[in-house]
Amino acid sequence: MAFGQGNFDIVLSDLNMPNLGGMKLLELLISSGSEVPLIFLTSEKDSDVEGAALAAGAIDFIRKPVNPEVLLTRVRNGISRVRAVIA
Repeated sequence: MAFGQGNFDIVLSDLNMPNLGGMKLLELLISSGSEVPLIFLTSEKDSDVEGAALAAGAIDFIRKPVNPEVLLTRVRNGISRVRAVIA
C-alpha cells in the first residue's frame, strides 16, 4: 500500500512473506506499469526460484544472510542501471 503513496528508487523485498508473496508483489509492480526495480532478499536456496524471479523481472536476487556492503553495492548498481535505461 505504501508503494502507491510515494516515489521509490528501488524496492527490496523478501521472497516469502505472509499475505503478499514477493513474486506477487513483482507481478503487481509490473502490471501497474511501474519501472521501479525490485531486488529480492531471501533465504531461498533453490536456483530455479532465483531464475524464475529474475526472468519475471527482478533485477537481483540476494541470499540471506546479507553482507551490508554487498547489499549497498547491489542497490547502487540497480538504481544506476535503471537510471541509465531511463536517460
